[in-house]
Amino acid sequence: MSFGDKIRAFFSRRSNPQLEGLASFAADRRGVEGYIEPRTATSPVTLLLVDRDGDHARAAVRDPADAVAFCEGLGIP
Repeated sequence: MSFGDKIRAFFSRRSNPQLEGLASFAADRRGVEGYIEPRTATSPVTLLLVDRDGDHARAAVRDPADAVAFCEGLGIP
């Protein structure tokens, strides 16, 4: 991840408080994986995190690249 990507990821999290909730979800659980759900007619692009027990959390993101940067920053596949 380049320095610019780290800066972008930092500001993406700061401007999207929903991602802070996902960060705490990922920190409290093991075996978390992320899935980007595309925009539909009724919902925005979302990031879905699922742990190994099947518990999940979802948050809207502005752009799929923000979701990728968020996951890379936390080491989530």
